Amino acid sequence: MGLKLKERYGDWALVTGGHSGIGYCISEQLAAEGVNVIIAARGKAALEEAKAKITAKYQVEVRIVVADISSSAGLYGLIEAIKDVELGILVNNAGVEVAGFLAEQSPEKLEAMCYLNMTAPTLLSRHYMALMCARGKGAIMFVASIFGFLPAPYMAVYGATKAYIKMLGEALMSEMKPVPGIDVSILSPGLTDTPMGQPFLATNPGFPVDSPEHTAMVGLRALGGKHVVPLLGNNIAAFMMSKVLPDRFVRWNQRSMMSKLLKLKTNNPWKKTNKKLE
Repeated sequence: MGLKLKERYGDWALVTGGHSGIGYCISEQLAAEGVNVIIAARGKAALEEAKAKITAKYQVEVRIVVADISSSAGLYGLIEAIKDVELGILVNNAGVEVAGFLAEQSPEKLEAMCYLNMTAPTLLSRHYMALMCARGKGAIMFVASIFGFLPAPYMAVYGATKAYIKMLGEALMSEMKPVPGIDVSILSPGLTDTPMGQPFLATNPGFPVDSPEHTAMVGLRALGGKHVVPLLGNNIAAFMMSKVLPDRFVRWNQRSMMSKLLKLKTNNPWKKTNKKLE
């Protein structure tokens, strides 16, 4: 891509969740730019496979860290494991979805998702932003989602976590604007052909589907202080739904679309089954 990322920000990048999907493609494209990559995720086998694939193609150093950053112990364990590295680029990519009716969802899974999707990017950014500011250069990318623009019925908490990331990223873009050499950017993908996106792709949704390679490329080109939504169709949808159309219509449309994508048989699971909340 010829983005000169190594010259702009430094030798090393950390990509959370960089072993698969968009995260892997970001890791690979950073390596193609000559940047050494640290990939952090929970599964050792998947991390080793990602490392082998990247090092077979590019003359860079790849380090893997097995860490579950959906908890405080895992997050600070990751920071400790790479404290010897002068990090130039932080990509806050790791995230999970919890879908379905909120009243039926596991509190433990919701808590872990909120930590992984919101707390971990916040604390990682705070830690490395301070070091980047002291050094005078660095870049932080937040991977949000098009769901950060819109209500997401049946994925309400996931959508809310991505709205948080969008707002955090936009605030930090402004906050860091006067600081020379420090760039904050946001990547808000729509539906992407990744393992996380597969359940939705199976329903033939009829709206734009991006490749993880293209999504990663758009995100890396935005390093330097931009908020980007890959694909024109997704940009139009995000603008219309968040800025133009009435909120009541948007909520109805999103509920209809999400129930189809998630293959829900009813909009009210309590009506026919007479379920009771515990």
